[in-house]
Amino acid sequence: MQKIVLFLLAIILSLSIMQDISSKKALEIAEKECKDSDWDFSNVSITETEDKSKWFVLTNKSFRGGNALIYIDKQTGKIISKQYNSK
Repeated sequence: MQKIVLFLLAIILSLSIMQDISSKKALEIAEKECKDSDWDFSNVSITETEDKSKWFVLTNKSFRGGNALIYIDKQTGKIISKQYNSK
């Protein structure tokens, strides 16, 4: 029983110290997504969402249209949502 408790405690501890992905890594993920979708990846901005759980990547930020809007989970690095505005 004690081994099980220690094992579960180790799992909980390892989960609590997981690092969020960096903004640089989030940009790499977003760039790959855009390239895979044959979408321009320039004039890019990245911000942290208000709740601090996601990265928000916006391409072509100075112009209307031609934008990719991508939300990336900070813990897993998975794309949560993506939207491409008309070019």
